[in-house]
Amino acid sequence: MEFVIFDLETTGLSSERDAILEIGALVVRDEQITEEIFETLVQPKRRIPFYITKINGITDRMVQHSPGIETVLPSFLEFVAGRQLVAHNASFDMGFLRANAARLGLEAPVRATCTVQLSKRAFPHESRHNLDAICARLGIEANNRHRALADVEMTAQAFLEFRRRLLKT
Repeated sequence: MEFVIFDLETTGLSSERDAILEIGALVVRDEQITEEIFETLVQPKRRIPFYITKINGITDRMVQHSPGIETVLPSFLEFVAGRQLVAHNASFDMGFLRANAARLGLEAPVRATCTVQLSKRAFPHESRHNLDAICARLGIEANNRHRALADVEMTAQAFLEFRRRLLKT
């Protein structure tokens, strides 16, 4: 079974009003993280709010010559075709995928496995299940947080550890 672990960086929290800034993804095959990746900045066709740049470090200048979502999303959907999606806080990322796909007349994947939910099953007595807490709990080094591919790499490691823990019971 193949999984695509993915993450989006966006201009805000609303899939209806905000835009995707970056997509990062990698393939997990045979319980191994592969070197097969998808990574691109996306031109949001609007200014990036200052508070977003403070979080993820992505500036207007960085995306000014990047392709738009109308180019990136079809390529990303081709990359994920036939594979199970996995994301941290999947409802957020899937909301952006579905909203953008609908605007472009594309068919988006229906669901994704959520590592927040896996964390809640693996650690039911813990109250925090954000990516930083999960990485600390599992001993995963958290580097370059809030950039899509870096978050994907951490999420992939957490996903594999959750599979080991949850599938053996």
